Amino acid sequence: SHDAPMSVLHSLGFAGVAGIVVRLVLDQLAEIHRRHTKRVRRSKRAPRDGIPKLKPGTRVVLYGMSANPPTGDGGHGSIVQHLAELFDEVWILPVYRHVYAAKQNLAPYEHRERMCELAFTDGADRSPLGSPAKRRDARNKTPKRWRNAGVVRVLDVERRVVLSAQARARRRGLPLESVTVGSHDVLMAIKAKRGNEKAHFAWCLGGDAYRDLRMGKWRESDAFQRACAQVVVPREGGVVGLQEVGLGPNARVLQIEEVSESISSTVIRTMLAERAAFRAEPGNELTEWDGGDFDAELLDDALAPRVRRYIEKHGLYGTAATAGT
Repeated sequence: SHDAPMSVLHSLGFAGVAGIVVRLVLDQLAEIHRRHTKRVRRSKRAPRDGIPKLKPGTRVVLYGMSANPPTGDGGHGSIVQHLAELFDEVWILPVYRHVYAAKQNLAPYEHRERMCELAFTDGADRSPLGSPAKRRDARNKTPKRWRNAGVVRVLDVERRVVLSAQARARRRGLPLESVTVGSHDVLMAIKAKRGNEKAHFAWCLGGDAYRDLRMGKWRESDAFQRACAQVVVPREGGVVGLQEVGLGPNARVLQIEEVSESISSTVIRTMLAERAAFRAEPGNELTEWDGGDFDAELLDDALAPRVRRYIEKHGLYGTAATAGT
C-alpha cells in the first residue's frame, strides 16, 4: 500500500508532479488574497453609527448647517476652506430637521446632503473645494496652507440621532412630535463614540446662532458651551452684535474677509426661483436674465457649478420650469 502513491508519482513524471505542486500553491495564494481583500473591504466599510473613529489628539470642527442650499465662495465654501486650514478634520453636519418652525421648510434631506458633498468635497474625504483644477490652482498660490489642509467629511450624524430618538419614542408609545433633538444631543453622540474621548471638538456657528446660544435659546445651551469650543464666524459688522451677549470662555471669533453679507442661502433660493420664472415666460427663452433686484453674477460666484447643475436637474427651489434645459 505504501508503494501505491510512489507508483502514481512515477507514472506522472517530474513535470506532472511539479504541475500539481504549482496548482496547489496558486490555490493557496488565491485563498490568501481572497481573505485579505475581504478583510480590507470590511475595514473600509463606513461605521454603522456614521461617526468616524478618531486618533487621540485629533482636532475636529463640527459645522452644522441647513444647506438649503450650501453656498460657495463668499459663503459656506469660504468658511469650510478656512476651517480646513485650522483643524485636522472638518465635519459638515446637514440639519435633518430644524428645531425652529420658521426654518422647517427645507428641501428633502437627501438633496441637501448630496449638495454638501458636491460643494465641499470631490466625492471623497479630502480637502475642499470644487474641481481638482481649482484645488491645484489654490495649492500653487498657497502651497503650505493647502498642503496641510484638513480632511473634510459630510456626515449624516444628525439624521441618525433624530431617527434613533424617534425609535425610542415609538417604543415608549410617545408621539413623534415630542422628540426634540438639538446640537448638544448630536455632540454627545459624537463624543460618546468609543475612541473619540481623547479628540478635541469645536463647533462652528454664525454670529446670529451664537447670540441665540448665549441667550439660552438652544437646547441644553449651557451644557453645550461647556462641552466644546465654539468658533463664531460673524458676517460683516456682526462683531458689534456679539458684544451685546459677550463671548463665553470656550468661544473665539473667526473673522473671514471673504464672507459676504450679500451671500446667503435665502438670497440664492430667491434668485433661482426668479430666474426660473423669467425663463419660463414666453419669448424669454433666449434672453439673458438681468438679475432683477440682485446682481445676476452672484449665482455664478456664490453657487458651485456642480451644485447649481444638481439643483436644476432635480427642479429644486422653483427651478422645475427650467429643469433639464
